[in-house]
Amino acid sequence: MRLSRLLPRYHFIMPVAVAMAACASPSPVATDNASGVSEISVVTGFRLNVIIEEETLAEKKVRAVAETETTSVHRGALENSGGECVVVARPGDIVTRGRETAPGRMALTGNGATLDQNGAVGRVTANPRVYFLSPMENAETATKHQLSDFIATATDHPALAGARFATLRLNIVATPAGAPLLAVRCVPDLGASRRYEGSGERRAFSWHGVDFAGVPERFLTNMLQDTKDVTLTVLDAITRVPIVDARVNIENLDSGLMNYAQFEQRYLLGVRDAFILDLYAGFADSDFFRFTEIQTEYRDGDKLRSLKDQSLVLTVHATASGYLPVMGQANLGGGQTTLNILMAPEGEAGAESGPSGIQTN
Repeated sequence: MRLSRLLPRYHFIMPVAVAMAACASPSPVATDNASGVSEISVVTGFRLNVIIEEETLAEKKVRAVAETETTSVHRGALENSGGECVVVARPGDIVTRGRETAPGRMALTGNGATLDQNGAVGRVTANPRVYFLSPMENAETATKHQLSDFIATATDHPALAGARFATLRLNIVATPAGAPLLAVRCVPDLGASRRYEGSGERRAFSWHGVDFAGVPERFLTNMLQDTKDVTLTVLDAITRVPIVDARVNIENLDSGLMNYAQFEQRYLLGVRDAFILDLYAGFADSDFFRFTEIQTEYRDGDKLRSLKDQSLVLTVHATASGYLPVMGQANLGGGQTTLNILMAPEGEAGAESGPSGIQTN
């Protein structure tokens, strides 16, 4: 969308009479056929103003406004040059000057972000899992950097494996607004102003970021290879049928489950950047940490997730309507993945009821 604003204009009458010279090229003078009035408009000044308004880990906000100064020479009917170039000022010429503003045109290069320009304001937004690490600087004088220049965590830490260092660049271009540029020989003496002969201005800014797309998922998946899921079964000691209404209390699970707190303590040791820790913390309630929250009661078929090489000594207490309670210790070694609780029906305790108690395998 083009944003254009014409600021207040002022004018004055040229005070000095100068001889009129003709131009050999086709005339660029605008003429009103009904009145014979001639007018020529010239770009006499131009500049591109760029302000970096906001910079965060996730966004850059930039304002770019091009300002064009135009000068017009207005010649009345009786003093008309006959359609020839208005080379020099003449008595009765009215010279007006004005300013127009327009947004600079922005373009983003580099992966990991998107640009949304609304008028003069451009917002560069980082893609999910992408973080901007450095401020914007002049791309023409920027020095080369690497990821270790911007983070405190060692770049070879496993939690960063696969992270990609990114360099992004924002190009801003602006050209003068108003009438087309005219041949120098057709431009009159405009007093203190001089015709702008440039083609516009360009600015370029660069900055650095890091792309963590897919990184935490891969790291957490590798972590799961170090864990095991222990299945809890509560069975009738005679029929081996699951007792679905049994309730099981398990103690000593505080440090036994591979929950997010244990993961952070074991696997994120050495990560010193808050944005990386926050990234992984977002997975605390994900399926990567299923079966890791301590419950007040467990049922047949529930699971417990722990490290494979971790041995657990748990205190177990099981109750069910119509069955004798079971209480005891369960010793879960590194390779054991099942905790069986066998419950004897009330009134049938003895040799015929089968062995009751706690088994692991």
